[in-house]
Parts: sequence; C-alpha cells; structure tokens
Amino acid sequence: MTILVTGGTGLVGPRLLKRVTEAGIECRALVRPGKELPDGVERAEGDILSPESLPAAVEGVTAVIHLAAVFRTRDDRQIWTVSYPRSSATPTALPRNRSPTLGRDKWM
Repeated sequence: MTILVTGGTGLVGPRLLKRVTEAGIECRALVRPGKELPDGVERAEGDILSPESLPAAVEGVTAVIHLAAVFRTRDDRQIWTVSYPRSSATPTALPRNRSPTLGRDKWM
C-alpha cells in the first residue's frame, strides 16, 4: 500500500507522514521543489495547481490524503480549486493511474 499526501509540508502533513511511515505504510508526498520531507517519505515534485505534474505523483498509489490548502490569497476560486479535491486537477490524473485499487472514491 502506498499513500499519496498532498500538503505534506504544511501544518498537518509532516506530522501525519511521520506517523504513517512509522506504522510501516509507504508514503509519497506531492511537494514543491526545495521543500523538506520527513525521513522515509518518497518525494513527488509538483504542484497541485499544475496538472502535468500529477500523473507521476499518483502512479501506483492506493489512496490519496488531500491536505493541500491555500490560505493567503484573495482569490476565492483558487481556494476552492486547491481545497476541494473534486475541483482540483488531482482527480483527473487518477484514471491514468495504473493502480487498479485507486479510483475517485479513494480520497480522504
């Protein structure tokens, strides 16, 4: 089982990633270049707002934990695009995923 975490470098992400990896679950995090991750977490460089970076991030994952959020903007559309997973680009990358267990219903 491999879990993809968006927002892995935010307030909650690093704590969750540490605990999940300590539990023996493989984790991958979608992160922007230059961001640090806890030990044992696979890095998938990209951006939740860049659809072209997402197929590689979701490749082979079993579930997605969507923690990415935008707080410091006056752009309401961007807040919803990032915070509400069905409106972001991530779900559109899922059908191309080769993992038969991951579908649009595997969001947490």
